[in-house]
Amino acid sequence: MAANDDCSNFQVFLSYRWMDTGNTFTGFLRRSLKRENIDVFKDSKNLPRGEQMLPNLIQLVESSKISIPVISKGYTDSKWCLKELDKMVERYESGSHIILPIFFDVNLKHVKMEDKEFAASFVQQHKRDPENDEPTIQRWKDALTVVGEKIKGFELKEVNGDESKLANLVVDWVLHRLRNKRLTIAKYPVGLEAPVKQIETLLNVCSMDVEFVGIHGKQGIGKTTIAKAFYNQNLEKFRDTCFLEDVRDKASKDLKKLQKMLIKSISNREVEDIDSSSAGETLIRQRLEGLKVLLILDGVDFLSDVDSLSQLDALAVSKDPWFGPGSKIIITTRKVQRISNFAEDVEVKRYPASILDDEKSLELFSWHRFSRKSPPKDYEKCYPNVLRLAKGMPSTLIELGSFLRAKNGERAWEGVIQKLEGRTGNDIHQQIKNWYAEEEDEEEEDEDDFTPKKK
Repeated sequence: MAANDDCSNFQVFLSYRWMDTGNTFTGFLRRSLKRENIDVFKDSKNLPRGEQMLPNLIQLVESSKISIPVISKGYTDSKWCLKELDKMVERYESGSHIILPIFFDVNLKHVKMEDKEFAASFVQQHKRDPENDEPTIQRWKDALTVVGEKIKGFELKEVNGDESKLANLVVDWVLHRLRNKRLTIAKYPVGLEAPVKQIETLLNVCSMDVEFVGIHGKQGIGKTTIAKAFYNQNLEKFRDTCFLEDVRDKASKDLKKLQKMLIKSISNREVEDIDSSSAGETLIRQRLEGLKVLLILDGVDFLSDVDSLSQLDALAVSKDPWFGPGSKIIITTRKVQRISNFAEDVEVKRYPASILDDEKSLELFSWHRFSRKSPPKDYEKCYPNVLRLAKGMPSTLIELGSFLRAKNGERAWEGVIQKLEGRTGNDIHQQIKNWYAEEEDEEEEDEDDFTPKKK
């Protein structure tokens, strides 16, 4: 395989010290990943030797979706490993890369504190190559600190030294991350770019702080769509993600099932039966504690403060939460004040979803009526009335545009708009729903007229 090909398609980049794990754990891990059809780079047999090999390795890190550094006792003895790690952390801190560190036969505590063995290897790096100056060595040390302190990984001792079990855990984790599919959002995502950017700024998605935000606004204003767009834009920046939709309805019907959905979505593990919601809360903390997650709870619209607090408590989204450093939690709700005080000593930032301006409103309507960004001039006298009726509400614009697809001519449009005058929100949706039902009844009657009568 050519080097250029090597740098184009890999999903996983394995960084390791050959003499420590190359013929043992890392080799087994690579074969396990390959069996799952995961494209993984492990060695450099086909890359040029010497210093010119480094740009190729760096390019491989940059082009891979996930990097797995296998931190062994001799890992920091390798200049190549340290340069790979430096690039991984650089990309990780920019929010564009996922790192899963494996601490193989080393004590994580020693890694965090840069124990004497690691400290000695950094000294040797400078002795062997004077170009490895103090700033370079410090950058490598900082990268090791980030991996040891800020990123949740796997330790060999967690599985009592069982290397095959550790490899299986890693494969399951990688599969879960790679299969994290984007959510289906609006067919025509008009007006979503600005809200997503504002929420990214509000949450500071690249920081290691645990942060909460409530997206709030009236029904039909697009809270769920904004949350989904944010999720799709940022899911690769988190180790684990979960989007729970219609939380209020699902919690009221079967809260334990909702708890199981949360655990399975993040841990990628089937959940045994949960005896009670309090037992489910405990299990959530045990299974997910310390993970960096993006969690979105959509539709937290409970009837009272007591309802919302108890349901959020059951999902362990409360004071003393289980979230790891860098986690971000988004809650969509009509009344943000009902969740603003659910966690002691935790600030719940607010993002008020706003209506679309006239330009975006007309664009959204046009896409759903004419399947084009800008509407034709034939109906331009009707557009001000459509905008006035919709009042910038995305759901109303979508409903109107879709319903009017079958209506041609200004007179037909004016008839629809006149009948909807004075109505807002749910009233408009209900009336359009009634019209659809009436049209279906008329079509059925027409079909009956052509059905031969039995003698």
